[in-house]
Amino acid sequence: MKVALVDAVGEAERGGMAVERACAVIGLPRRRWYRWRDRIAEAAGDRVAALTERKRGPQRAPHALLPEERETIAALASQEPFAGLSAPKMAVMLARENRVHVSARTVGRVVRAAGLSGVRRQRRSRHAAKPEAPAGGPNQVWRFDLTYVQVVLVWMYVVFIVDAFSRKIVGWRFTADATSREVRKTFEQALLAEGLLEAGQVLPTMVSDRGPQMRAKSLREFFRDLGAAHLFSRPHVPTDNAIAEATIGCFKIEGPGFDRFPDALTGEHEVAVWVETYNQRRLHGGIGYVTPEEEHTGRGEALREARKQALRVARARRLEVNRAKKDAEVRAA
Repeated sequence: MKVALVDAVGEAERGGMAVERACAVIGLPRRRWYRWRDRIAEAAGDRVAALTERKRGPQRAPHALLPEERETIAALASQEPFAGLSAPKMAVMLARENRVHVSARTVGRVVRAAGLSGVRRQRRSRHAAKPEAPAGGPNQVWRFDLTYVQVVLVWMYVVFIVDAFSRKIVGWRFTADATSREVRKTFEQALLAEGLLEAGQVLPTMVSDRGPQMRAKSLREFFRDLGAAHLFSRPHVPTDNAIAEATIGCFKIEGPGFDRFPDALTGEHEVAVWVETYNQRRLHGGIGYVTPEEEHTGRGEALREARKQALRVARARRLEVNRAKKDAEVRAA
């Protein structure tokens, strides 16, 4: 095909047509025609072979591994002390013993080609395990976190402890210090309010992120003395503590003053009012649109079932009324 194109343009040129015009007619770049013509002229033999595309660049890299070097690497890879070594280590040892000086990647290619491999050690995962803490009832799993609010020109903080089952805020604290000491005080108040400090009570599993207050030694010792387990979410995975994060998000959006207060006393009062509203009156979608207090005290399931029953009764009544209305219209017609 290429030879035919060269011949066609050459024939047109001999007939008086310009090469540029002839190449445009057959859709062949002019410079390419000249290159193909010169290659055919230089070949002075097989014209088709002269136009066969050749691989560019040298056929063999000038720095390619020598056969004796390849044989040395392949032979030593199965002998002590090289057997089982990783490619980087073997490359360094070959160089230290002045046998072969090559890169680790070259050693790896030769060893793999010989059907050998180094020892593969199981790497430890860099990711922490996801905290598995299912909650089948109230006060089984507590999730906690803290957030900041602005009071005039300074920042203050609110610690929230949320029951994972009922979504109830079982403890909170408005404080000027974001320290483990304040977190510990919040837990002491929450445990007392829920009656979990009495003898024989099973304490909830505590789940938090990896903030400095949560990882503090004093807080770990506090939970250890209580006999409560403390789990941490994975680094940079906020969804592991989604319930606490969502509660804080709700406070930021629906809370009083959009987390800005004129003074500390007003801020603490407004947070207390919001927590009361959240627990006692706000219908929570995550628990079937009952209040956290209703779910926490065991009334949630009955309220949800009563709502379903009321929907079934209302639907049956609408069917009865609409059918009766339709029958009356048919009789009237």
